[in-house]
Amino acid sequence: GPIRSLLHLLDRKDRITVIVAAETLDARFDMGKIARFVERMPSLDAEGTASVIERFRRGCLDESGDWIDAFPGRKDAMFHRPTEEPSVPGNDRPTLQDHLATLCATPRRLKSALRTAFDVWGPLVGEIDFDDVLLMSVLREAEPDVISLVNQHIGLLRKGWEPRGENKNQESPFKKELDRLLSEEQSEATRNAINVILNHVFDGWNKPHAPASIKRPQGFVVAGHADYWSRFLAVPDLTEDERDQPVLREMQRWENDRRGELPALVADPKRSEAVEDLSPFLSPEAVVTLLEKVIGDRAAELPEQWPSDESSIPEPPGIVPLWRMLLRNRSLGREEEHLEQVLATAVRQQTPRNLELVRWLELYYFTDEIDFRVLNENAINRLRAELTTALIRLSVDAIIGSLRHAGRWALYHCSWGRVQSRHQHELVPPPFEGWDGFSNRLLDALEQAPAIIVPQLIPFLVREDGGGYIFDKPMAESLFDVERLSVLLRRHPIPESAIPKPLLERYRVLMEAMEQDGD
Repeated sequence: GPIRSLLHLLDRKDRITVIVAAETLDARFDMGKIARFVERMPSLDAEGTASVIERFRRGCLDESGDWIDAFPGRKDAMFHRPTEEPSVPGNDRPTLQDHLATLCATPRRLKSALRTAFDVWGPLVGEIDFDDVLLMSVLREAEPDVISLVNQHIGLLRKGWEPRGENKNQESPFKKELDRLLSEEQSEATRNAINVILNHVFDGWNKPHAPASIKRPQGFVVAGHADYWSRFLAVPDLTEDERDQPVLREMQRWENDRRGELPALVADPKRSEAVEDLSPFLSPEAVVTLLEKVIGDRAAELPEQWPSDESSIPEPPGIVPLWRMLLRNRSLGREEEHLEQVLATAVRQQTPRNLELVRWLELYYFTDEIDFRVLNENAINRLRAELTTALIRLSVDAIIGSLRHAGRWALYHCSWGRVQSRHQHELVPPPFEGWDGFSNRLLDALEQAPAIIVPQLIPFLVREDGGGYIFDKPMAESLFDVERLSVLLRRHPIPESAIPKPLLERYRVLMEAMEQDGD
């Protein structure tokens, strides 16, 4: 009513003519009653709209200044490939832009969608995935209710969903609400176009038990160092530390000539997650050489210089992020041999110097758990043999030097293997062939440096039992000369202040057992 009144008043002016432009003439009232002229907006043909979208896309990608695309394969991506939905009129094998053309049926809707995309891309060039911006901008203009539903279920779309109850074939809550939202009034082509866009942005969103796959490092499915969906909804003014382009420039520099600040970035807790998320930009060879450099940098440091994890155990910066980067790209190909050589060299060089660094390599890179290993089983076995050989060759002085700054689990994990030592009650001594000679030198080291060696021996000798701790005498007798061990521990008691707090109760149990043995 108020709109009709306004238009009537405007139409009475001498120099104003009211013209109503409508996408359809199927209105709830006769438009001719409120306007002298009624123009029907012409529909766009799919081929012409797709051509405009492609020109816009190419212009934004090629003419936005000097920026680095985190997705180098964009030109060959599926944007131009036929989709699985043969539902665009007159096109049996539609591409993604054909589906966009279905949603942008009028010039005004097309203009609004491209303007929305450009308003996001302009301030965020290189800081967000352009194709996701374009696709969801079209959906934002054509089907705003769908965008609202996506925002409501963004976590579900990213992480996947778990069917509840006995029906394992039930649809996700998002899919149920989407089906209710897409009424029969919308054409099959429109519904298919919406599904194709969602499948492209949130690949696998309707598959149970699995998170959406990450094909583009800056896509809306990512919520790591940056939430790109939030960037799309409310374009932020990013600080230099929040931007991806500085990280990508260092990645490109490392990829080209193995120089730059990338080793420092992957070791920086504030930037390492960005390096991880953007790591598909790097080739496997670049990642392996980056690991080699980071290992060398950590070898020149003392463990107490490293930041501590939640258990107050020093964690070497960069080692774990690089493992996750390699884990994301399991197809190392010929670089798998290179990675094995890098790790074998590190084991040989660092076991006599810094067993804590070796422990972190063993913890993540030598694991037998198939979902978490970056090398094949044979390579892992060879690396474990390399570590065993390095331990056997340690002199008494080298044992003391290598453990001087090591965490409390270093020797235990390197001897048994991190995965095996989780099941302490199942371990069958000795940890490795040649243990007897190493054990004797370990006790020699205990006599010379008890404050260094005793914390390393406690995990071998005391185990959990019913919520408490007990001295594992059968294990101790299998691993050490218990009589000599008892004499040395009683002869060289350690002040409790020198024992790490997580081991203090175990140490008391051990010393009580040694005193009883002495009596």
